[in-house]
Parts: sequence; structure tokens; C-alpha cells
Amino acid sequence: MKKIIFLCLVLLGIVGCTQMPVIEREPIVSITKESKIATFKVTDLGRNTIYGTLKNETGDVVEIVWKDSSLNNSRVFINGQKYLEASTPMSNTIMAPFSTVDVAISQADQVHYVSGYGWDINNLKYPSNLVLKIKQNSKEEYSIFNIDAKVTEKTK
Repeated sequence: MKKIIFLCLVLLGIVGCTQMPVIEREPIVSITKESKIATFKVTDLGRNTIYGTLKNETGDVVEIVWKDSSLNNSRVFINGQKYLEASTPMSNTIMAPFSTVDVAISQADQVHYVSGYGWDINNLKYPSNLVLKIKQNSKEEYSIFNIDAKVTEKTK
């Protein structure tokens, strides 16, 4: 019995000491077209989400028009939006002059419910194409970003 307990403790020690790999994604962004009204800076990439900061570059109010924006030719699903309403476009984001807004953007058509688990978003395929529609008064512009990821696996 002591041998079994000892063996279990040894195995537990070995399993507990193994290091899990951590996947890191470094953004590689090329801009096809960028608005002069508002800019977008990619800050991080997740397995299913692009994280970034929008900045209003003007002294006027600016709107991000989510219903006319896309990620890989799919509607966008952004932070603050309910999973159940993923197929419904989010209301425009209104930005004060010279303000910034942090956003997390995923593909709306990749949001789904997994029985026994809950809501999930399928992995994002890189390279990805992000199109943002930006509106200032009656002026509308599009920004187009090609986003790829340099993936590295590290152990902690």
C-alpha cells in the first residue's frame, strides 16, 4: 500500500512539474487604406479576437458604423454585444473629439452555443481582413487592415 501511495505521489510530482506551452501571437498589420478621421491600432491577437484601440483624430464627434464594417467578409461581433444577438449589428460607437476606445472584434458568424459548455467563438483564421466604416457628420470613409500573426509557442 505504501508503494502505491509513493508511486502516486511521484507521478503527481512529475505531472505537476511539466510545463504547459503558451501560444503567443504577434500582430503583423499592413494597412491598405486608413481613414484620416479615426485610426485603429492592433494591440493584441487572440485565438478568435482582434484587440485594438480606435482613436478619433479630429476635433469633432465620430461614429464607427458596425453594421457596415466587416471581419473576413462577416459582420463584426464586438465587446459589449450579447452572444445571443451576434447576428444583429451593434449600434454605432460614438466617439468624442480626440478620444480613444478599446475594442475586441470577432466574426459574428463564428459565434455559437455549445451544449454543456456555453457560448464560444471559433478560431480566427490569419491572415484576416478588417474593414471599418467611419463617419464624421456627412463624411464617410473606410479603413482596411490586413492582419496576420506571427505565432510562437513558449513554455512557462
